Amino acid sequence: INQYGLDSSENLLILVDQFEELFRYQYSSKDSNSLNQSEHFVNLLINAVKQTELPIYVVITMRSDFIGDCSPYQGLTKLINDSHYLIPRMTRDDFRKAITGPVAVGGGQITDQLVQLLLNEMGNNPDELPILQHALMRTWDYWINNTNHTEPIGINEYEAIGRLERALSVHANEAFDEINFDQKKICEIIFKSLTEKGADNRGIRRPTSVVELSRIAETIPSEVIKIAEVFRRKGRTFLTPAPGIELNEDSYIDISHESLMRVWDKLKTWVEDEAAAVKMYIRLADSAELYDQGKTSLWGPPDLQLAINWREKQQPNLAWASRYNPAFERTMVYLKTSEEEYIAEEENKIRLQKRAIRRSKIVALILGTAALISIGLGILALVQRQDALSAKNEAEVQKENATQKAIEAQEQRVIAQENEKLATIQKDSAEYQRQIAVQQTIAAKRNLEEADKQRNIAQKNYLEAQEQQKRAEENAIRAKAEQERAEQASRDAERRRMLSIAQSMAVKSEQLTTDTLLKGLLAYQAYSFNTEFNGVPYDPDIYKSIYSALKLFQGDQFNVYNAHTSLVRTIVQVGDILYSAGSDGRLLSWDINSRQAQVLNTDLSIVKKILINDDILYGVTDNRFFAYDLKAKTSDLYSIQPNEIKDFFVLSNDSLLVVYNQAINITNNYKNRGREVYRTNSRINAVKYYKNSNSAFIANLDGSIDRIENVLSTKPEIKRLAAIPQANWGDLAFNGLKNILAAGLGSSQGAIYLWDLKSGQQSQILRGHTGRISSITFSEDGKYMASSSYDGSVRLWNFNDLNTLPIVLNDHNNNWATIALFSNDGKYVFSGDKVGNIRKFPVSVSNLVQNYCDFLKRDITKEEWKNYVGEDIEYKPSKCK
Repeated sequence: INQYGLDSSENLLILVDQFEELFRYQYSSKDSNSLNQSEHFVNLLINAVKQTELPIYVVITMRSDFIGDCSPYQGLTKLINDSHYLIPRMTRDDFRKAITGPVAVGGGQITDQLVQLLLNEMGNNPDELPILQHALMRTWDYWINNTNHTEPIGINEYEAIGRLERALSVHANEAFDEINFDQKKICEIIFKSLTEKGADNRGIRRPTSVVELSRIAETIPSEVIKIAEVFRRKGRTFLTPAPGIELNEDSYIDISHESLMRVWDKLKTWVEDEAAAVKMYIRLADSAELYDQGKTSLWGPPDLQLAINWREKQQPNLAWASRYNPAFERTMVYLKTSEEEYIAEEENKIRLQKRAIRRSKIVALILGTAALISIGLGILALVQRQDALSAKNEAEVQKENATQKAIEAQEQRVIAQENEKLATIQKDSAEYQRQIAVQQTIAAKRNLEEADKQRNIAQKNYLEAQEQQKRAEENAIRAKAEQERAEQASRDAERRRMLSIAQSMAVKSEQLTTDTLLKGLLAYQAYSFNTEFNGVPYDPDIYKSIYSALKLFQGDQFNVYNAHTSLVRTIVQVGDILYSAGSDGRLLSWDINSRQAQVLNTDLSIVKKILINDDILYGVTDNRFFAYDLKAKTSDLYSIQPNEIKDFFVLSNDSLLVVYNQAINITNNYKNRGREVYRTNSRINAVKYYKNSNSAFIANLDGSIDRIENVLSTKPEIKRLAAIPQANWGDLAFNGLKNILAAGLGSSQGAIYLWDLKSGQQSQILRGHTGRISSITFSEDGKYMASSSYDGSVRLWNFNDLNTLPIVLNDHNNNWATIALFSNDGKYVFSGDKVGNIRKFPVSVSNLVQNYCDFLKRDITKEEWKNYVGEDIEYKPSKCK
């Protein structure tokens, strides 16, 4: 100021508007520099007030609910106490002027009914003035654009814009609906980044630059600007800066008023979601830091499950996380390390739900009482109207009496002509009577006007009573709905608790290795709880606990088909018979139920593939085709040289689709190469052919995936579906019912990529395997996908809900799992491994427990119930049946 050269005779006023914005730095506790800057700014203002060299005056404006936040700044609190002025709340008359004044200035009129309705709906909302301002603006615009302006602004126009409680939300939703689907997701991220909840649950604005918003939303700055323009257009101004200011990457975007956070239904939900996400991330980051210091352990359920759900839903990135804690990579590593632990626990929220139910009932009672009072007022108005009509009738009677007296006076005047003296007397009497009649007529007219006035008042009160009754009925309906939601929430909380107990029991059952019977009882009780309370029927923990108990009851080999001596490469099912072959050159058939093997041929080399067509089993061995007649028990060999045969398929016209290293041919027999339909400069890793669509899918070494459509036509069409460099695909499969293509990596990453062929976009990546994907297959109904891997596991994925964890089958004991095949009825999965074992796994838990009860000799005891279920839950052990 000294450098500015202010004259000592001039007064300087410094106005700091919206001073509460300073406190958002205080809530960013990770940014110590921001705290220092805000404190330095406050000290500059204090010093400006306290110095005496120049006449400087400082005025700050802020919301009264932020006054307590000034206490951390020394000196500022005392100055505020010495000089602050609280702007009083507006009275009802003030609000009436705020409503009618602008309408009159604009040359319009507004009905008294609408003014009264607006005043009644104001309530004690802290955002009442900006909400009222916005609702009046929207009502005015609707009146201008949709009427001929001859009638005053009324309730119809007000109802059309959504009333006070919905006007701003409806307006914001109109802007939101103008943008496309992808922009809506970015828009949600933008508004989440511009708002946050403080430690005291107050909404806080958080201005953010365009470039930072683009990093958080993982998009380009121009896309952020395009969305911001929709919300700061003239007539909206939900975002700042004002519409006339051009935005660039360095521009800061902010919401125009805190009321938007509390009134816009979508933003309220977003703010709550963001607050929960930030809280979860900070908790995770703190735990990760303590874990690095050796002061805490890894997370377990239910916190772990909540954290996993948070990660899947929020999909956090470094730009977002750095706003709250910079140790993003450490936090994510900590969560990933904790992810394999599944011990579930649920907090009991029943008490809070009951309190909410009681509160809803009280609200409903109060609203009902208000409705009765309104009806009573309407009845009183009708009684007053009846009294006014009675007064009018009385006046009519008086008028008729006056007319009769005038007639009598006329008769007296005729007589008076005969007798002057008597006439004079009668004339005076008649004049007196006439004056009385006139007075009575005037009184009758006045009573009639008063009756009309009372009728209008009664009509107005009746309309208001109807409006109050309507609102009371609406509130009662809402209260009932809230009560039903609260009761449903209570039931949901109980359901979640019992499902959490079921998961906990399943995990504990799996951990037991000595008490076989208790292990089985806990697993079955967990399964019963999961079924009774509508849990996920394919829950991995429930499945593993039942399966683990069965292995103890029946032995590790209870589901093993053991006759091969080396790697199993191919499996086919026909009826109740399973056919298999592999690296040991043995061709076997199995009775699926007894698991007994029959040797069909032992003179073959490595068998890569077998299939059955019209009682003939065809296969590939030593780059030659062989045919085995299942009825005659005879074999024939056919040779197509010189190329190596990788795979083959029988087409719908019984011709062959033969796969070589770099080409695919169609031939009508097993002795010639036929015609070429596909060639690549890379190497073909995997091929799948589907008769229903007459198409083939090819996965190549260079990461490309192609589709041959109309394979049997003379000019089949080849389309490039995807290209992931260096993917070296292991296998692929097509889900025709859901139009989804799945392809698994041939590297140790073990990821499975999914593409939606309808949109042509990659839809998801499934992770979990840690070795090469050896096979992928879908069940006949398209609900499940099985994947096998060189990590020794087979995973069952529920394709109706890919966000749930898969069932992991690890019984191949780290030996390569080489192939997986669904049974014809889709109830089981057969898988082969490197050492020659074939295992049969039920797809669902319900198939797993079919003979389970044969091994349970008793029910769970009360003491066991207390230890594993809980003391507060009634003892009702599930009867095994």
